[in-house]
Amino acid sequence: MTHPPHPRPHGDAAPNEAPDWDVRVLDRPVILDVPDRLPADLDPPLAAAVAAMVATVFDDPTAPDRVADLGRAGVVALRTSAGSFELRESLAGWLLVRAWGDPDLLDLAVAARLRADRLAGERRRGCGDPPGEQGGGT
Repeated sequence: MTHPPHPRPHGDAAPNEAPDWDVRVLDRPVILDVPDRLPADLDPPLAAAVAAMVATVFDDPTAPDRVADLGRAGVVALRTSAGSFELRESLAGWLLVRAWGDPDLLDLAVAARLRADRLAGERRRGCGDPPGEQGGGT
């Protein structure tokens, strides 16, 4: 696991555009290192990361929820010997996205916080809803 040396200050979103998850976990973001050979007794964060990766690879419908659980716990990336994967929230759900190079912990945390605030505002304005269902429908 990699943690930043010190939490970074951040601006708070407007109350009506606050994310639906506690972004304060991004004050202590984490990059999980997934080893090539998994130990017999996986710690819970590593087990959750492996489950999210497997679900993503096999297009399991639970993949976005598994990735979301990691992201909402402050995990911003997974690092493997084959490369790194960023966790990204989107309007449609959470994704693992291939990252090029070594992920920067603090940059990813700032980007995740900004994305969470922006997506919260878009959800409250009904962006991404099917036609006829903006603002909750009638």
